[in-house]
Amino acid sequence: MKKDFQIRPFRLGSHRVVAIYEKRLREASQLVKDGLTKLPRLLKTDKDLVIIISATKDEFVKSRMGGVGGYTPNDHGIFIRVNTESRKWRDSLSGTMAHEFNHLIRFQKMKGREKATLLTSLIFEGLAQCFEEDVTGKLRPWSKALTKAEATKVWKKIKGKLNSDSRDLNYRLFFKRDDIEFPLWSGYTIGYLLVRKRINELGNGWSSIMDMKSEEFVGKGI
Repeated sequence: MKKDFQIRPFRLGSHRVVAIYEKRLREASQLVKDGLTKLPRLLKTDKDLVIIISATKDEFVKSRMGGVGGYTPNDHGIFIRVNTESRKWRDSLSGTMAHEFNHLIRFQKMKGREKATLLTSLIFEGLAQCFEEDVTGKLRPWSKALTKAEATKVWKKIKGKLNSDSRDLNYRLFFKRDDIEFPLWSGYTIGYLLVRKRINELGNGWSSIMDMKSEEFVGKGI
């Protein structure tokens, strides 16, 4: 079936945003705009942005992610997938936008400053989850996928591998659904615990938090 896309332009301060969305997701595009325009009070983009909103029938997105999935590949673009068969998709969308916007700002702040490692992935995701929680007041399933005891067990296994650039290890910790060693979303929960603990200790605002190097979030662990 041919997809009919439309464009919704708007502004975030002095920067332009273009939301490209499937026609049947017009409501979603408005919710994206409404959500994003509230975020510059905490974080500001230094680039024009492109957001692509498309529909998905993915059952995992529907049943485990509240009907919305997001991906931020660089410092100016966000992809959003919406499964409108989920009754939760509208509530999930605002949180996903806050999450992905934080990713985008982190890319802008850290470009060229850090190489990709397990540690930077943990902090990248931890920052986005904490920002989303501060914006929405809600904690998503992947942030609490492990109990503290389970998270501590995984942390002991990986804390000596934080400088690893293994894509396989990264995938197993964050995305693999049937890993025999690491429960699904282990990396998300550990990243959340690391960052939330450090934020609570420092009490800093989001602008200064986003400038911190990943190693500064480790402290004494989770």
